[in-house]
Amino acid sequence: MKLSEKLKQGRQRARLTQVEVAESLHVSRKTISGWENGRGAPDRAILVQLSQLYQVPIAVLIDDDQELDLSEAALQKAARRRRLTQLSYWLMVPLLGLAYAEFFRLNGFHLPIVMVLAVVNSCVYLSLFSDWGRFSSVRRRLIAITTTLIIFIFNLLIIGLDKRFLKFFTAESPSYLAGVIFGHLADVVFLTVMLMSLIFLKPRSVEPKKKDH
Repeated sequence: MKLSEKLKQGRQRARLTQVEVAESLHVSRKTISGWENGRGAPDRAILVQLSQLYQVPIAVLIDDDQELDLSEAALQKAARRRRLTQLSYWLMVPLLGLAYAEFFRLNGFHLPIVMVLAVVNSCVYLSLFSDWGRFSSVRRRLIAITTTLIIFIFNLLIIGLDKRFLKFFTAESPSYLAGVIFGHLADVVFLTVMLMSLIFLKPRSVEPKKKDH
C-alpha cells in the first residue's frame, strides 16, 4: 500500500478532516490533500507527528509492504481509545477543582482520595494523548512554556499567602519541614500540569465536521 493511501485511510480511521490535520501540523489543507493524492510527501518529522495523530506505528506508514489495519477490531479499538481520551479529559475539570479545594482546605474540605484520583486520571490521559504535533511550531511551544511558568509562579504565591502553610515553619524538626515543603512543591507541579493539560491538550472531536476528498 502506498504512503498516500495510508495517510488518507489513517486520517479517515481517526475520523479527522483534512482541515483538522492541517491545523494540527500547521500546514495548509491543500498540502494534506496533496500528500493523500500522491503529490509530494511529508518529511520524517511530519510523519512522526502523523503517526502519533493517527495512532499508527511509524514503521507501518513508511513501509509499503505493511498494510494499514482497517479491520473492524482495529477500528473499534481506535474508537474506544478516543472515547476514553475524551472521558479522561473532561474528568480532569471537576478533579482539578476538587484538588485545589483539597490542597487549600477550602471551607474545611479534606478528602485525600481526591488527589490520588486526580493523579491517576492525569497519568491515564497523558498516556492516551497523541496529538503532540500541535506543538510543532516554536511560537506554540513558547506560549505553552510561558503560560506554564506563570501558572506555576502563581500557585507558589498562593501558597505563600496560606496561613496554614506558614505555620509549618514553626516546626522544630528540620526534616519534617523539608518534607512539608517538598510535598507542597510536588502538589504545585501536579496542579500546574493538570491545568496546562486542560488549556493546551484538549482532544479534538472524534466526529467529522465535514466530508472532504
